[in-house]
Amino acid sequence: MEILLVVAAIAIYKWYDYCKKNRSVGILDWEKLKYYKYYKCLPDSEIRQLMNKGFFTDWEATRKFREKNKH
Repeated sequence: MEILLVVAAIAIYKWYDYCKKNRSVGILDWEKLKYYKYYKCLPDSEIRQLMNKGFFTDWEATRKFREKNKH
């Protein structure tokens, strides 16, 4: 019985650690994401780094991006 408890605890910890490292980040500005992904051709790893830093949810960065890319 104790073995099952230990295995369950390890499985829960591994799942928690995986979710913590690969967390889903909400995106406020899809235009900005598409620009960096498709026009700048950033790899997914760099996009993930920008997401984790909050670049796509930061209102100030979004404002600067829109001012810079006005048509």
